[in-house]
Amino acid sequence: MPSWVERDAKRMALLYRDGPEQWSNIKLSIKQAIDDYIRIYSAPGAPDLQYVDCGENSENCIRVRKIPAPNGNDFSYEITFIPDQMKIKCSLHALEYSLQIDDGQVVIEGPGKKRLSPDEVSESALRPLFDRLPSKRPNITL
Repeated sequence: MPSWVERDAKRMALLYRDGPEQWSNIKLSIKQAIDDYIRIYSAPGAPDLQYVDCGENSENCIRVRKIPAPNGNDFSYEITFIPDQMKIKCSLHALEYSLQIDDGQVVIEGPGKKRLSPDEVSESALRPLFDRLPSKRPNITL
């Protein structure tokens, strides 16, 4: 029977192996949501939002930016993966998500230890910004 040290080491090895994949899934979900918003609500050629990496060598940070109207205020915030802590932080509203092990798999936990999908993390990180944007008629076919 392995000791608690070995069990803990295996848990951490699993987090370090699979945690970055969960972060990649979250980034993809956030990018898809922003792309969908632009496609559905923005005027052609005039996106309201932008998804960018925080820096050239930073795959662990993304920036969501509200593109200002002429003479408007620029606004952006960051969503960051902190591998050493297995946490994802959203600077807009101080939300924090953690990566945990459940039944041998890496899962995302949000506030209140609620298990979340990458899409649910995307929604909770983006919804406050989307709600601040002017109401627009969706350009989508039913």
